[in-house]
Amino acid sequence: GTNRAYQAGIDRDDGTLAQYTAVCAPVIYRGDRLPADLSGNLFVAEPAANLVSRIVMGDDGRTLTARKAYERAEFLVSTDERFRPVYLSNAPDGAMYVVDLYRGILEHRNSLTVYLREQILSRSLSEPTRFGRIYRVVHESTRRDTTRLPANATPRRLVALLAHPNGWWRDTAQRLLVERGLRTPLPSAVIGQLGTLAASASDWRVRLHALWTLDGIGVIQPAQVRSAMSDPGRDVRAAAVRISERWLGVAGHSIQADVRKRIDDPDWSVRQQVAASLGSLPAGVREEAIAAVLARHADDPVVLDAAISSVPGGELSVLNAILSAPASATPTREAALTMLAATLVRGPRETDAQSVLARVADTALPEWQREALLRGAEVALVGAPMPGSAPRKVAAAAPGAPCATCPGGRAGPGGAYAFARPPVDVQTAYGGANGGEPRQFEATARGGPAVRLSREPAPLRSVAAGAGPISARATAVLARLDWPGKPGSAAPLAPLTPREQQAFAAGQEVYRNICQACHQPDGRGQDRVAPSLIGSALALGPPEIPARILLNGKEGSIGLMPSIGAVLTDDQIAAVLTYVRRAWDQTGTLVDPGTVKTVRALTAGRTRPWTNEELAALPAAGRGGRP
Repeated sequence: GTNRAYQAGIDRDDGTLAQYTAVCAPVIYRGDRLPADLSGNLFVAEPAANLVSRIVMGDDGRTLTARKAYERAEFLVSTDERFRPVYLSNAPDGAMYVVDLYRGILEHRNSLTVYLREQILSRSLSEPTRFGRIYRVVHESTRRDTTRLPANATPRRLVALLAHPNGWWRDTAQRLLVERGLRTPLPSAVIGQLGTLAASASDWRVRLHALWTLDGIGVIQPAQVRSAMSDPGRDVRAAAVRISERWLGVAGHSIQADVRKRIDDPDWSVRQQVAASLGSLPAGVREEAIAAVLARHADDPVVLDAAISSVPGGELSVLNAILSAPASATPTREAALTMLAATLVRGPRETDAQSVLARVADTALPEWQREALLRGAEVALVGAPMPGSAPRKVAAAAPGAPCATCPGGRAGPGGAYAFARPPVDVQTAYGGANGGEPRQFEATARGGPAVRLSREPAPLRSVAAGAGPISARATAVLARLDWPGKPGSAAPLAPLTPREQQAFAAGQEVYRNICQACHQPDGRGQDRVAPSLIGSALALGPPEIPARILLNGKEGSIGLMPSIGAVLTDDQIAAVLTYVRRAWDQTGTLVDPGTVKTVRALTAGRTRPWTNEELAALPAAGRGGRP
């Protein structure tokens, strides 16, 4: 009964689970009454597989590392398939608590397949209920701490508890100090005690708690934060950078220089926090600082993402700063230019996108810069991999795997994919500015324009008209752009009426609540989870086609689309389809609730998801016909 076992690699040959499919409730054990080798370990609940897993954390100098504590075992596992651990917690007694929902059914009814429903009925998994419980994890070699925290503990007592060896007590003491301090100012002697701990406590954890407590009650001082930025503890330095955001937006504040000194902090976690916090700087100063971060540390994907996210609207200024700096090609600078270009091409301002496309043709720029900008357009438009992304590993189908459309969908037998993988129709080789082996990427067929412009990107057209690999790549990018007068370009859409706009807005809300988790806010889907809705022949086809899919579900090349007809009204289905067909610059027609009502009546007796073949065979492209 493992979730998603139709996918290769989810189950081992002996039927045991090889990958998590419903992991939740991660907690770092910070207690003091279990064996010392558990301290700092990550514990996660996997309710779909009836287990709690233990993961040993590490640091390789560039990021966190993790490994399973046991190669072929788990920390806690049950053969009772109603054991559903859903929450883990450190405890005041130094142990760890596990909350067990204890229910046979864990799936939302929207996602139930015929197979899962039969499993529930045949094994009576709907009963019993009301038997949830909490387990305490202890060890035979330790004794629980039964000390109780008095409700009237004094502030001095709470400050002393910031040094408790059990993280639960430290967290609780900090929370109570902040809650009390926000209601009634704490005595000055207590504030002074916190300041002393923040500056000179021997344990970095105590310094960290004291620093955040001072910040929480609003009495932290710039001098304390400035001093903490030089703390030997990396977590204290990262916290100081984050707290400095209180003053970073003040023009000319001296703490800005202290934060910029941490751009080259020796620890990766501090550099990542700096990249995120620099977004609080005033405009102008912010873009200059972000350019410096990206030029030196864009090889860290978290730094790259945090830095670009810190300058909404200022990406072009950052890109120009990197382009104008006299510097040679490095993987870091290439990555920065690529992702800045990708962000601008997909962004809301056409002038920025046109500027990036024009610079690809600017022969005054070094070749490596033009290549990086073009690759950014490819990342945004044709599915090229982002810098530093690892090649996707696809497990081989097991011998004797079931047929591609066997009943059961998500929960069908076997370890191979239940459905055929999408075809590859684009393969482009890249050789970086510094040479090396070509890198491959693949993109599934999408169709339709990804970005609509108000005028032709003439400079890029000139590149496409040339010769060599770069011209072919420019041609592929142009195919994903649309502008007035382009051969095959669609006529301008009439604006929505107020009533249509109301339906569009209602559909957007439905999409956010139900569809967005899988298909993503931009409609581009997720690998192995949900297909892209951009240019989708099914989503943009005759309205009766996508209406059937929402009402009854669909087996596809990536996974199973569950039916949602039982929980959405005809108006809601029509609204969300209207949104999908007109969002993201798509040109699909609007959907009327009457159409959905007709399709619902036609398909009232259907109990299985649709297949591509069935939808294609419907008379008159989906109008009417058998259910």
